[in-house]
Amino acid sequence: MPRAANKALSYFLSNNAVPNLCEAASIQIEMDYLAAHISRLRSKLKKLEKQFWSYSVMLSPVRRVPAEVWGEIFTYVIPDDVLEEQKRCQLVDLQLVCKAWRDAARLQHRLWSGLYISLRQTIPLKKIERWFGRSGSTPKSLQVFVPGHGDCENEGSPCRSHSPALATLLAEERLDRFSLTCKGPQCFHNLLNALKSAKATLYGCAWDCLNFIALKFTEEWNESPEPSKSMFFRLPFNVTSFELELPSRYDAFGSEADSAMTPLHIPPSFLVQLSSLSLRCDWQGLQWLECVLPLCTNVQTLKFDFLGLESWEHDTSSDETHVQQRLRSGFLLPQVRTLYLQNLVADSHPMDILSLILTPQLVDLDIGFHRNDPEDSDWKLAEHILAFVKRSNCGASLRCFRLRHVQLKAGELANTLRALPLLTHLTLEDIVMIEMENGDPFYLLKTDVQPSLSRLETLELLHFRPNLCHNFLQSFLQSRRPYRWDPEEQKPSSEVPEDTLKRLIVTFQTIPKEKQPLKGDPVLRALRECGVLVHIGPISYID
Repeated sequence: MPRAANKALSYFLSNNAVPNLCEAASIQIEMDYLAAHISRLRSKLKKLEKQFWSYSVMLSPVRRVPAEVWGEIFTYVIPDDVLEEQKRCQLVDLQLVCKAWRDAARLQHRLWSGLYISLRQTIPLKKIERWFGRSGSTPKSLQVFVPGHGDCENEGSPCRSHSPALATLLAEERLDRFSLTCKGPQCFHNLLNALKSAKATLYGCAWDCLNFIALKFTEEWNESPEPSKSMFFRLPFNVTSFELELPSRYDAFGSEADSAMTPLHIPPSFLVQLSSLSLRCDWQGLQWLECVLPLCTNVQTLKFDFLGLESWEHDTSSDETHVQQRLRSGFLLPQVRTLYLQNLVADSHPMDILSLILTPQLVDLDIGFHRNDPEDSDWKLAEHILAFVKRSNCGASLRCFRLRHVQLKAGELANTLRALPLLTHLTLEDIVMIEMENGDPFYLLKTDVQPSLSRLETLELLHFRPNLCHNFLQSFLQSRRPYRWDPEEQKPSSEVPEDTLKRLIVTFQTIPKEKQPLKGDPVLRALRECGVLVHIGPISYID
């Protein structure tokens, strides 16, 4: 279009005259020309913007993130120490993003140090060896699951654990930790027989260098009554940490009484060298304990899991005199520093384990109850704890106490804490408080003549109801160090010496949506101003 038309049409820009049909057509042509030109410029602009962003990505700070940092990030993306197939695929996908991510993943040796495999399929031995080869000097872990099958001794139904590939792996790969889940002891025997064949071709065997072994039997207990034929005599001799989960007495025995009379033929030389021992069992009687505990003279970490056992008949032995003598003397565990009691049932015989063991060097006591525990609160937790501490003479060494998943009277919890005056670490998780007419436990402690928990450094209130937790904090924290807010200095002021509390962690249950009671709490503000690390977890609401 002639550019002179622009000058003719510009006349209409300075007035409100109405263009005639010819002028209107010329204006429309000019608009179409400008629209096309704008479109071409926009297209060019988009290309320039795309090119600009391509260059800006080259200067992105993300490109300068060191491979070691990416590796640490990947450990948060895949936090598991032992990777199942899904997690292994996720790790492989991370490597496919770019070469830098691949190199970063390969540098993070911990990502390659743990594998979970199932014997449902043939073991890809070469792939596993290459996988572990990327773990560097990081201690390696292998978890093996043997799926259910027929009779392990039946030639027509061969045991899956008799795997030459797995035996070769255990004989050649230097592992630090090995875990096996299978039907019963015969499965483990079959694996050891395959391992024996693999070892025959080697000068040395990596299996004998294991430091940790965990055995979980799910269905049966077919151990030989002859101690010399027990699978425990075939365990690696360098093991210092041992975990054993026995099959349920309902699955493994014809009657509950049979479990009470079944011994564990674990050799003394194996038990004496252990520094960590975990037992998961719901068998009756003292037999299984008497075969193990008297020889645990060097165990420092001891863990019992009673699997929700409601009634432990520890007096099933025909020799009642022996049972009574054992109840009076107990099992002395001179080196135990950490004791875990899990899946207990309140006001039941499994709590009697505290009257059967003596731990004079105990530092850390962790007691957890079965989550489906009936709501029975007439039992005396404080009496059990106080009697245990007194019998063990560990009051001077006990520093950490954790209590989980139980319903308690407020006064009972207060009495329990009074019995532990030297605690520096206290954890209360999923505790349901009842009978608080006279106040919550910390309010009751506030009235004591001698301050309770005067040395406490860490307080954890986990999975609490927010309103109850708020009352706990108000009563407890204000009683420890009364303060006033200084408006001039804009910080708390107190004439009481600095408190020992250094760390406070609070997390909550899922509750119907309501106002968060701890938001902006002046007590928490004062704690932060005093240098206490305060972490208040988010509240998860339901509609």
